[in-house]
Amino acid sequence: MAANIEFRWCCDDAEAEQTAQFFVANVSTDYISHTDIQWGRAIAPDCWSTLLHEKIAGLVKEAADHRRAVHTVSGIWLATAIQSSVLLGMAFVSFRQGEASKFVILEDLIIKSNMRHQGLGSSLLNWISEECRALGFDKVFLESNIHNTRAHELFHREGFKTLSVVMCRSL
Repeated sequence: MAANIEFRWCCDDAEAEQTAQFFVANVSTDYISHTDIQWGRAIAPDCWSTLLHEKIAGLVKEAADHRRAVHTVSGIWLATAIQSSVLLGMAFVSFRQGEASKFVILEDLIIKSNMRHQGLGSSLLNWISEECRALGFDKVFLESNIHNTRAHELFHREGFKTLSVVMCRSL
């Protein structure tokens, strides 16, 4: 993996455009999961919304607002991996308080296409896990498109276990 990569939580609305461009440039339809359809980022399991860029930019601004909130760890935050001002990876993380535990949901984990398979995804995932543990959270959940097998390999290597299968039927 390349050296001098900075991991940090985004708290600047000005990063919305760059992050939205990064997201759109680095995901294929194999990335689409049920939450992308539920949130309107995708219109079908194999088709992104034409509003994907705008929706991601809005989510970045929302994440920055949540991160800037004083004394509050809630909502969605954006973790980034940056080298020399260049965005190499990102992940949206939702913080939740359950009855039995405090947990996070890894909503997205995206690594720049030409940086994949070099350890950056593992490093970003481990940084997020350590940060969340330090904030008092004890579990991380995620879901992934059934065809995103390379991501599944990463998640299994990093200790994730398959808990369920999500199904959908159009009405």
